[in-house]
Amino acid sequence: MTAHLRHSRIAKALTDRKSNALSFTASEALLRATRVAIVVGDGTGASPAAQAAALTAMATAVKCFGSAVIVVDGTTPLTKPMRCGATLGDAARFFGATVRQAAPSDATHVIVIGEHVPERAGVFVRCWWDGWTAGVVPAWDDRPLGGELNPLSGVAAGALAIREVFASMIGNQRASQRASIVSLWEPWQAPEKAEPGPAVVCVAAKLWFVGLGHLGQGYLWSLALLPGSGENLVLQDDQKAGEENEATGLLTYGNDVGRRKTRVAASWLEPAWETALIERRHQSDICLTDDDPAIVFAGLDNVPARFSIARAAFDYMIDAGVGHGPVDFESLQLRVLRKGTDPAAQWSAKEKTKDVEVMLDREVYRDYIAKHDRCGAFELAEGSVAVPFVGAFVGALGIAQGIRIASGRPTAEFLQAELGAPSMTTAGRMHEKPNEPMKRFEIRVGQVQEIDAASESPGEM
Repeated sequence: MTAHLRHSRIAKALTDRKSNALSFTASEALLRATRVAIVVGDGTGASPAAQAAALTAMATAVKCFGSAVIVVDGTTPLTKPMRCGATLGDAARFFGATVRQAAPSDATHVIVIGEHVPERAGVFVRCWWDGWTAGVVPAWDDRPLGGELNPLSGVAAGALAIREVFASMIGNQRASQRASIVSLWEPWQAPEKAEPGPAVVCVAAKLWFVGLGHLGQGYLWSLALLPGSGENLVLQDDQKAGEENEATGLLTYGNDVGRRKTRVAASWLEPAWETALIERRHQSDICLTDDDPAIVFAGLDNVPARFSIARAAFDYMIDAGVGHGPVDFESLQLRVLRKGTDPAAQWSAKEKTKDVEVMLDREVYRDYIAKHDRCGAFELAEGSVAVPFVGAFVGALGIAQGIRIASGRPTAEFLQAELGAPSMTTAGRMHEKPNEPMKRFEIRVGQVQEIDAASESPGEM
């Protein structure tokens, strides 16, 4: 077994730097020295946004740093029971976090979820949301929380909170010193200028997911937290979960290593969705019928595989890509392709191939070879940087755009963002409103006044 493989894709954010690179042993020690405490404010833990933030922060903190403490009433029932349990305490135990009555004195970073926290001293960042807008604010920023029914906002807030901790750990002096907020409904707008977004939206009743690794599981994490139940969920991947997937995949845990990724994913979405599993690669050779999903989500690593999906005649393809190195691993691109779009026009630049031999010549890898073996070093060098909070954030953003489509709203063809400055997201041209019929179901993600209920509902398509 290759030493350090389990957490290598996270540690590579430190080992693969061109300057001040750390060994894998030193990188893992630095990660383990980061002790996160997540404090859920009194009266906050029962809301969908707060629970999604707490679950996301716990899961990603444990995967990144090996541990986490959550200060919460562990008996609080989850608004939507999942594989991780029926209460916040169950979820903490499942993820490997510890439930406490107060933040421990040795916590290096304290994250607050909510407003009613007795003591603000020592708080690192506070999760914040208001409907479709979410993120983190510094401890001294007292802006009140807003609408709390949208779990996608909680996912984004929890992911960005752990992002700030990670940035602090690797030496970013700006971490926790400014608000980091984004509109999931209109990410191309500055948060203060974005449309608030509707309180009642639609989710496509049939969805298809191809590629169930880091990004694919990020999509499904957000989908699993949404209220309501769909019909047909097609899950497609030809691989089994490996040791290295446990640290980066939000749905993958120790007992899942060696299992098919499709079956791991299905265990999180059932029984809310009826799942259909395809355990081979998509080669544009599957003939779609009128009963198949109109929207496909892709979480794939290479451009040729994306071309295969884009040419498969789905009405919409939502595709996410992220950086793979120690500098760009927090950068993301999200594409929404309509049927008939030429994929060659979307990915014009040739893929950069990694020169593993050059990597092996770096001091970090020469040191590894001297202590272990060259085969293990090759396996480590060949991998890319991947951290779970990026997958969580991308997943919330992607599912939000899928909801826009199902709700009859226009979407941006191309989005580009950095987790360090999500409010600076840029967009390409806008697609027109969808005109294809699509089976869907409504969910409520905001407060609806009786007088406005009819106008808030997106209606039937």
